[in-house]
Amino acid sequence: MDKKGAKWELVRLNLLGWYDLADVSFAHLAAEDLAVWRDRRLRDISRPKKPRPRDRRISDEEIERVLCVLGYDENDEATTCQQLTRVLFLLGIETAMRRGEMMALRWSDIHLQQRYVSIMDSKNLDQRDVPLTTRAVELLERLTQEGEGPFSFSSDTASTLFRRAVKKAEIDGLRLHDSRHEGLTRLARKLDVLDLARMVGHRNPRSLMIYYNATVSEIASRLD
Repeated sequence: MDKKGAKWELVRLNLLGWYDLADVSFAHLAAEDLAVWRDRRLRDISRPKKPRPRDRRISDEEIERVLCVLGYDENDEATTCQQLTRVLFLLGIETAMRRGEMMALRWSDIHLQQRYVSIMDSKNLDQRDVPLTTRAVELLERLTQEGEGPFSFSSDTASTLFRRAVKKAEIDGLRLHDSRHEGLTRLARKLDVLDLARMVGHRNPRSLMIYYNATVSEIASRLD
């Protein structure tokens, strides 16, 4: 079960086993069987309302507080899981890459002289190249080039370390994935919508509105 989303497919298959439909062989499966299963499912569950998309922005003060807890030092070489977690956080803000995309990077995917990284394993299964800011290049240059890739620990470990740092820094409602949200909003000031969609891996530019959350003051500052 190496397929993406295998965990949730198993959950759905186990749920299906509770219904009579599971006892019908594929060779004898008819439209009526599916209709009965559908109608029973509709009686058993109610569709939840679609939640509002997260609009959590990250202030510069919050960034400093989290980095302080994680032991940030500009001159440090990031080697421990805690140090690498701070790099993930900052790299997400610089590039708007997803946590899983950054964790899956291999050194062969990173092209610092050309200032881009190649994403080979994205959420929507598309491959893409992500341009790097000067700051992003600096962050990656501080990583020890050992092993297959720069982040040789699990996503769960990164999330746990970040969650603990946020709690210790006494910050409410901040998640590691919010760095992508913040990064996308900041990059929107520099790139047009088509370049931004290509950079962050959105096939439909309209979907960027889920992540883009400039404040009214930020918008006003760009007006004459």
